[in-house]
Amino acid sequence: MECRSLDHTALADDVRSILDTALDDAGLTGPLFLAGNPAILCQPRVAAVGTREPAPWTLSAIEGLAASLASLGACLVSGGAVGTDCAAHSGALHAGGATVVVAPCPLEDISLSSWRSALSGRWDLARTLFLSPFPRGTRPRRGHPLVRNRLIATLATAGVVGATGLTGGTNHFIRLALDRRMPLFFLDSRPEDPVLRQALETLHLRGAVPFSEDEALEARALSAKVLAAAASFERRVREQGSAQLRWCEDEAEYLTGGSN
Repeated sequence: MECRSLDHTALADDVRSILDTALDDAGLTGPLFLAGNPAILCQPRVAAVGTREPAPWTLSAIEGLAASLASLGACLVSGGAVGTDCAAHSGALHAGGATVVVAPCPLEDISLSSWRSALSGRWDLARTLFLSPFPRGTRPRRGHPLVRNRLIATLATAGVVGATGLTGGTNHFIRLALDRRMPLFFLDSRPEDPVLRQALETLHLRGAVPFSEDEALEARALSAKVLAAAASFERRVREQGSAQLRWCEDEAEYLTGGSN
């Protein structure tokens, strides 16, 4: 990465407290490494996740919703991957808002020029924070994206899900968000696959809130609902505390150190 990374323990107390809590809830030990503007973490933080290969209308819906959330003061948190992640980052930055990129690798392994290209040049480090739990020189391992997902889930106070399948990182994030009882909103893509349709119905029954493409494209009302739910969740966490996420069998690759 063409900028200096910083150990989070050197930050101001309010930001360090946010990151320490996220680490603890994720079941991870620090430090975290950062580049960009850590002060944006003090804004309401909404995670946006989804598949790497969504339909074009899904990308438009997520980018529009991210822009609306950012215009209302939210910071969008995602993983920097192509597809849904980049649509969320791009929407937030295009609206003049802020975004957090949680990386599954050391910050030094990220190419800012490539990321700039993915976002059509819409970024600056005053409104962006790159965050990683991995120090310089860490070798890639299969479990690293799982660690990234845990941090996204514990940093956020609400989540928005674009198109998803039956397996993969998006479903891992959904499970983590539901474990935290964090407000979760998902795009109802009305899939033809009956198994996937049943999975979305089950997600709704577990408390996640569906929204349509039209609601995402005319996003002001939906954004207000997301931020109201995020504020309620944050109040509950302050009053009752937050629970540490459990490690599950599907995360064993990280625990056993399996490598690519």
